Amino acid sequence: MSYYKDEEVLIPNVMKIYRIDRKNSKGWFYVYINIKGTDGRVRKSLGTTRREEAKRKAHNIYNEVAALASQGLPILATSYEELSERYALAADLSKTSKRRLKVLGWFFNDFKDVKDITSSDITKYYRFRENYWESDAGKKRRKENRHHHTYNVSHTTIRMEITLLMSMLKWAKDRAIIPFVPETRVLKKERKKKELSYKRRGEITEKIHGTIWRHINKEFVEINKSRKNPKKTAFYHHRRRMLEKHGSDISSEFILEKFNKMNLLKNRRMHIYVHSLHKGWMIRTQEWKRVKWGNISSFYNHEIGKDVLEVYLDETMSKNNIARRVFIIDHGTLRGDKKFGTLASMLQEWRNITPHDGDDDYVFCNLYEGSKQSEPAEMGIYFSKLLKKLDLKKNKEGLKLSSYSYRHMGISNAIRKGYDVYTISKIADTSVQQINKHYEHSRNEEYLKKVVSKEEKHIQVREERNLSEAERSDLRLVNRLFG
Repeated sequence: MSYYKDEEVLIPNVMKIYRIDRKNSKGWFYVYINIKGTDGRVRKSLGTTRREEAKRKAHNIYNEVAALASQGLPILATSYEELSERYALAADLSKTSKRRLKVLGWFFNDFKDVKDITSSDITKYYRFRENYWESDAGKKRRKENRHHHTYNVSHTTIRMEITLLMSMLKWAKDRAIIPFVPETRVLKKERKKKELSYKRRGEITEKIHGTIWRHINKEFVEINKSRKNPKKTAFYHHRRRMLEKHGSDISSEFILEKFNKMNLLKNRRMHIYVHSLHKGWMIRTQEWKRVKWGNISSFYNHEIGKDVLEVYLDETMSKNNIARRVFIIDHGTLRGDKKFGTLASMLQEWRNITPHDGDDDYVFCNLYEGSKQSEPAEMGIYFSKLLKKLDLKKNKEGLKLSSYSYRHMGISNAIRKGYDVYTISKIADTSVQQINKHYEHSRNEEYLKKVVSKEEKHIQVREERNLSEAERSDLRLVNRLFG
């Protein structure tokens, strides 16, 4: 093993890192992983010469490999070219379908492993295919084929190619080659792609969340003041409408109780929606939207001394069509905010005042009379309007903010706190590949902070050392002159 140097065992008999002792080598670390019962061993370059960074990357790769092994999936990479050949033979494809697989390979051959193909990559293929013949690679291929005319790629052609790709990926999933089949959305005829729910959004910081939270609470105080001391003109017209609707037999207390009631309900609904997204980031915004009262329960855990909120998502609510239970360790809203209780108590308060509080009713229901109660309210649209009102449509990085930004915030914070990717993927009901692809910036930020703090310490020590040497030289000079 003299061929290797700087070898370090991270997990006995399972994982180690090393560098190759070779001329013209970049000095990068490599990782070697051998998990018993799997289809092979993993050797992979870590792309760094720093030992601590290499260890961190090695553990991330090990978590991915362990996750694949636990699901019975192959740990070795399967290229697109290899998968397409196997699928063409197994499905006995026609010449046209084989030609379409070859065209798909112009884009997907760059992926070393088909497990890395995500929905966003499939969406990018639309634009790639539309503009391919005008690109340098397309012009070169056209010249090789001795075709001087231009190609017009129709929307139908691209859709048929994507359909074939999805059929191949479903075939691969049934044979445990990939863990899941990515979602895809069909383009409209005007060729405008729909936004995917996990498209990178700006992260909502605690400061932005505090601004939103305080605005909702301030609005709540103003609504309560207007209900206790209504303005004469507004109350006069409200009373007139109530008498026209219910007749003259209604009491003055009933009229006063209904005054500005809709604004109060909207405020409380948004109040609970924001807190649910903040503390329950493990649940997607589209899943929170479909949660019903019968899916929520809470209990007190004596071991941790806190309330735990349990949310059950059945197959119709879950994005992946897999039922699961999510446990949210309940606590307060903002630091120092003692006015409101836990998420469970806030949900109970909302259930007491909402007009639809049955077990089969949506938590975030439509409030207007005559609106469809078979469908939930579009809370994401209402939240976007709130951000626009507060001039918070984008963060400092220029990235768009939306209700999804709370999930982005939760996953990013979990990565910064040091949770491994496999654990986060289980909690958030997503894949390891998605987290590695869309949340790598969180690791980079954490690593950059460590590097900066170390460099500051080195500078401080160096300055202190230089200062002490200068002082010693001054003392020697004084002793020589006056000693």
